[in-house]
Amino acid sequence: MSKWMAIAIGNSRIRVAAFDGRNILNQWQGLPTELEQRPPWTDNWQWEPQQVVIASVGPQGVTPWHSAPNFKVVTLGDVPLTGLYPGMGIDRALVALGAGVTLGFPVLAIDGGTAISITAVGGDRRLLGGMILPGLGLQVQSLHQGTAALPRVTLPAAVPHLWAQDTQGAIQSGIIHTIRAGIIHIIEKWQSQLPGATVCLTGGDGAMLSRWGVPGIVEPDALWLGIAEI
Repeated sequence: MSKWMAIAIGNSRIRVAAFDGRNILNQWQGLPTELEQRPPWTDNWQWEPQQVVIASVGPQGVTPWHSAPNFKVVTLGDVPLTGLYPGMGIDRALVALGAGVTLGFPVLAIDGGTAISITAVGGDRRLLGGMILPGLGLQVQSLHQGTAALPRVTLPAAVPHLWAQDTQGAIQSGIIHTIRAGIIHIIEKWQSQLPGATVCLTGGDGAMLSRWGVPGIVEPDALWLGIAEI
């Protein structure tokens, strides 16, 4: 296929990318909820996508493209990695594939999304395993909504002082230092087992993790690059 479109339906948002072959032409966020309503950004398109590829982490959301005759829903069986287990999130598998194909296998793919997923794939493209933990936004949200008095904070781009002197700073320090230390520990374990193995940081908070000193190569398009391999 030449020009085509991919839709990624995640835990908290819908993203769209247009491709020419394996090259990403453009990206957007969000789709209309009405089946008959086409996204406004398609008005200026000079082509109809030859295929629409949809990857959804949960029950498929309704998009204007699900009724298209040329749409395909990606499943784990489509992903050219071995050892994938039933129920594994399709986003994790695609991110790991995209990271490995782009940066090289073996790869540790760290996806900073609504949840932070960490997925290890060996040099033979076999899943070694991984872990999932609450993402940065979820941690901020849970402390605010699950307590009587803790405020909702924003997380700074720079690593804060360890010993905070106020409540807002204490929340920022607690989240950032524990996430940072935990992920760095995991990376060190990974590279002690496979010296020189690649680490990829991706997802909405991938660049933020990098700014906080988490080592790895930032590849924000790992998911799309994985879909392009299907």
